[in-house]
Amino acid sequence: MLALEKDVAEGTPNEILIVLGWELNARRLLVIFPLYKAQDWSTQVNQSIVHGSHLVSHKELDTLVGRLQHIASVFYPSSQFLGRLWSALQKAEKHGSTRSNKNHKHDLKLWLSFIACAHSGVSMNLLTFQVPTRFKRTDACG
Repeated sequence: MLALEKDVAEGTPNEILIVLGWELNARRLLVIFPLYKAQDWSTQVNQSIVHGSHLVSHKELDTLVGRLQHIASVFYPSSQFLGRLWSALQKAEKHGSTRSNKNHKHDLKLWLSFIACAHSGVSMNLLTFQVPTRFKRTDACG
């Protein structure tokens, strides 16, 4: 009744698993963005930076913002820098395309470092939510 081949294949502990495109390393407690995605997505961000203030289609911008949102779902500090890109995406959705500006270019340069940080690994301890057990309320004096 027991399939030994399946037990050996599925019953052994793994240190590294791929889940939703992220590498989960149980030994180092890291969530790592795979190298092939980091290179591909960095190339797309670099192309958006190089083209400067040209018109960007809604489809192109939607793909870029979707990819960056995928990274922001695990690397939380980066999500603060999606606001201007989201507004550009909404503008492109309404008009079919939009013109990127220098603020978008600066945000995308910052995103290159976020992609590199996600590739080097995000601690799993930063992904867990904890409810505080004690609260302390004070006034301005102490």
